Amino acid sequence: EALWASTRALALLREHGLKTSREAWEAEGLPAHAELTEAGLNFAASRVELLLLNMEGEEASGIDVDEGPRRPMLAGEFVPGSPLHEEPSIHSLPTSLSLQLLGLPGPYSATDVAATESCREALQSQVSAAFSPSEAIVHLVGSRLYGAALEGADVDVVVELSPDIQEAVLGESDAPMAVEDRCRLLSSRSVLRLQRHFEGLGVRSDAWHRIEAVLDTRRPLLRLYHSPPGHAALKVEVGFDPSLAAVRKSSMLSSLEGPSLALARLVRQWTSARRLAGQQAGYPSGFAWCLLAVFYCQVRGLEPPLGRLSPHDRIDGRFRKPVVISEEALSEAAALLPGFFAFYAEHFRWTEEVVSTRLGRRTFRALQPSLSSHKVLCIEDPLEPDSDLAAAYLSAGRDRRLRAELRRAKRLLGQGPGIAVRDGNDIDLWAKCFRLRRDV
Repeated sequence: EALWASTRALALLREHGLKTSREAWEAEGLPAHAELTEAGLNFAASRVELLLLNMEGEEASGIDVDEGPRRPMLAGEFVPGSPLHEEPSIHSLPTSLSLQLLGLPGPYSATDVAATESCREALQSQVSAAFSPSEAIVHLVGSRLYGAALEGADVDVVVELSPDIQEAVLGESDAPMAVEDRCRLLSSRSVLRLQRHFEGLGVRSDAWHRIEAVLDTRRPLLRLYHSPPGHAALKVEVGFDPSLAAVRKSSMLSSLEGPSLALARLVRQWTSARRLAGQQAGYPSGFAWCLLAVFYCQVRGLEPPLGRLSPHDRIDGRFRKPVVISEEALSEAAALLPGFFAFYAEHFRWTEEVVSTRLGRRTFRALQPSLSSHKVLCIEDPLEPDSDLAAAYLSAGRDRRLRAELRRAKRLLGQGPGIAVRDGNDIDLWAKCFRLRRDV
């Protein structure tokens, strides 16, 4: 089913390009929410081909139901040499400077953490009531957990359901079901069950409102707003992924103790101002940009590879408290920004390397050239090393613009890593770097 939809979408894109009409799209029965690019579909096709062929090029005789096919890695051989292995020369900036730099966010303070935790606890109470008497745990995920959230960020949570409630929600089925289909069905039914619970509250609760179930996505979710007393309304997105992949990824990032999370927050602010973030806009997600910041710190020797984190940090660290990023941490991270831009603008081999925070060092891509005709940025998912978090969304044009923005920032802020602001006159350059890009 997915292969048919993808091939029809690819045919429309090749015939009409971005001028494909909505009527033509809907006439083919394609989902209106699909975010498809030719590069992304070609990449998906290469993954299918690798799954159907073994590494010697012979046709696979079948798929092992228990273990499944071998999953091709994006990362291959290490890049020779010692890139950016010099001792980090972090020049701490004055703590007041971050507030002077136009467009830079303030610290992710204890007040932000308290508001987020209050929302999660209130949602935990409602989820427990909706799925009673079985156990259901609400886990905070995303940028609000690892401290990279910007102003007005959503509160993203994942609900972990106990095995007995999962079976109750799914019900009995005689037909065999693929793991992906089972997860999607469980998520959809859980979302609808929680939606009915909130709708049943009615006028008894004015803290929850604008409730909307979103089912036509890869991961169904429930969107709603929470209005705690004395605080602005928070947008909340509730998911029910039984694999808890988002929980584990967020826990991995929140366990980092170096400067990468503060740097990630500044990088996300820059991408927001320059309109370079968001899968709906055809750019890497906020999480993917955080991985770019973490990877830069890893090649500088400031963070460990995510693949070497302890099992507690990678899997069982599901009850972490949100990370608090101070103004001092932001000031130190600002000193790393020029090096961040210089690394991706000049040193990183854009069409040959993969951003692998799992390995934490520069690595060539493993995909065969014939199966990887699109030469755009490649960001490896730290938990699913066969998944690219950039190529599925970036077109060739958007990839060129992303690289141009990195070169622009590099020219404005200096040449090499560790260059700090020298005096007040340089504040204008930082303001230009973070200037809001307006649509033409």
